[in-house]
Amino acid sequence: MNRKLWDDPRIAHLAAVLDVPRPAIIGAVWRVWWLRDEYGVEDVIPQATPCALDILVEVPGFTNEMIAVGLLTKTEDGIRVELWD
Repeated sequence: MNRKLWDDPRIAHLAAVLDVPRPAIIGAVWRVWWLRDEYGVEDVIPQATPCALDILVEVPGFTNEMIAVGLLTKTEDGIRVELWD
């Protein structure tokens, strides 16, 4: 889990593309990490979809942008959280 999120260029990219302040993006990332920790099976949040995760983090378009920058991957079983370690 990368704790240096404030300076991560992917976070700045997400904030710019989604027009959301960086602290809100970091909060959404932490929320996804919590969901992975609480419900994940082998780093996959089962049955999660981009739409469902966007609702859970309250940032429209967030999940697809996370996929675009390589922090998440859509799988047949749900959404995989990448770069966890």
